[in-house]
Amino acid sequence: MGIPSLPIDEWNWLAGFHSRPVALSSPHPTSECLQRLATVTTQRGASSLYFDHRSARRPEPRLRGNVGPSWICVARFKDATRRNSFAPWLDARLEPSAGAGTTFSGRIGLHPSVRLLISVMTGVMGLIAVAGVTSGVVLLVRGHLSGLAAVLLPLCVIAVFAVFNAAALRSLERGTPKLIEELNGILGSTATFTGPASVAPPSWW
Repeated sequence: MGIPSLPIDEWNWLAGFHSRPVALSSPHPTSECLQRLATVTTQRGASSLYFDHRSARRPEPRLRGNVGPSWICVARFKDATRRNSFAPWLDARLEPSAGAGTTFSGRIGLHPSVRLLISVMTGVMGLIAVAGVTSGVVLLVRGHLSGLAAVLLPLCVIAVFAVFNAAALRSLERGTPKLIEELNGILGSTATFTGPASVAPPSWW
């Protein structure tokens, strides 16, 4: 099944970081789905896991996060334990479905702390740009050439920040199909995006 990429709002690049509703349908009962997930999921990071002698003979976990009786929050272990803050996470509820199967209904997107950081940094950068440009214009009007630097410097910083976030968005877009594929392999499920990216955060975000 083809997994559509996350949409990018041309007028608001932050729209690309919004979580997106998704549903996974597994033919297995809830108890078996939970067992399958618990077997391949860890809450620990790579450093604590690899330096634990008890982990030496065990296969590397496939997922990182939390698996509860009626709710999961997981990401691919390889993505969430490396220096990649833009790994996609699935936050979903478990519900029995027809035919003794299980449905996972939730959202997939950035970890809440990362989304908050992006929002804060965007606001800060905006304030810096406004203050820099305003003071630069005032200096230029008064005949001070130093005002040119005051205008260009914050704009350069904003440009670097925009390039960084564009790379982060591409990372999120690449990671989302991989997480879906990983979960489908574990649960024997099929995934369907049930709506576009939304500004409203899910309940745990």
